[in-house]
Amino acid sequence: MSKFIKRLTDIILKRKKSRLHSVYKKLKGKSKNRGRRLFTDDETTLELSGGLDKELEKRDFCTKNIVKKYLNNPDGMLEYIKEHGTAVYKLDYADVILDFIKEEEGFILPKKGFKALYLNLVLLFSGKKITGSLFSTEGMFVLRNISVNIYTMLHQFHKWMSFKMNLPGCDDETQELLRDMMYNRTDSGMMSVEEILSLKEAIARDREAIDFVLGLARETEGAKNALNRLKDEGSASI
Repeated sequence: MSKFIKRLTDIILKRKKSRLHSVYKKLKGKSKNRGRRLFTDDETTLELSGGLDKELEKRDFCTKNIVKKYLNNPDGMLEYIKEHGTAVYKLDYADVILDFIKEEEGFILPKKGFKALYLNLVLLFSGKKITGSLFSTEGMFVLRNISVNIYTMLHQFHKWMSFKMNLPGCDDETQELLRDMMYNRTDSGMMSVEEILSLKEAIARDREAIDFVLGLARETEGAKNALNRLKDEGSASI
């Protein structure tokens, strides 16, 4: 994933540096009215919400406190998700079913149109209940009908938390754009500045989810190793 992010970011920066530079003053003017701050990456100036860092810290703090309760109980995490208003469906061959619409197993953003119809028909044929129109869905988790991989689940849970907090880059339109880039279906040279900024936010949310899981895995493994060392030292002293 990190190689993809670097490649995608490089493509966007190289093709859009001149255009971003030309709208710099316009973006800066808007920032004064919206409480935003600017940062630079080489010669390219981008814009971020002034309160975003605090929101990200809040998300990670809350997510970490929640998931620690369920590290040894993935099904408990699924129950937590259900209790907070998001449906969870387990389907045979869910990964194959989702691949048809270029979605990955885990949290699925609210959909409209063909993808919503496809998901609703799959759920109906699988004996699941749906609510609302056939052509729209709420956010949901779709998983294979097997034991949950906790670390894969943590990645998806983190993305779900970002969505629940309405963080930038978590809307379906931007995520569709990101998927199009991944499958080389979109020419970055045809993107608007707003799309580029939104796309970078989507990439950031995905990187944050990955870094969160890797960090928690290292932390958990470190604690486990420390406990084992204490046990060994205690056994040796007896």
